[in-house]
Amino acid sequence: MPKILVCDDTPDILEMVQLILEGEGFEVTTARAGREVLTAVDRETPDLILLDLRMPGLDGFSVLRELRLRPETAPPVIVLSAKGMEEDRRAALAAGAREYLMKPFTVDQLLKAVRQQVAVSH
Repeated sequence: MPKILVCDDTPDILEMVQLILEGEGFEVTTARAGREVLTAVDRETPDLILLDLRMPGLDGFSVLRELRLRPETAPPVIVLSAKGMEEDRRAALAAGAREYLMKPFTVDQLLKAVRQQVAVSH
């Protein structure tokens, strides 16, 4: 089953997304900060990253920029964000995200986006 790295600095969201994805059979690892994402990408080689934009230290936009510097090894990214401005969505997609889900999102929205990106990357 595909490996998914979920990064969010809000423990409740992190736990909820992890439970949903593990319930669907995905292998899930988590991170709570941008630097942890980059370390986990090198260590775990996830098939997909679910990434919050607002995090302490290295934010989601910075993580996206760093991942673009590694095109051979960087997995696809779905941004999960409470930032609802169209300019934020456009900026995230321009920075390399494949999908942008607004919080709060539904379980169906999450699973549809995850399945689409996992299918594309395999």
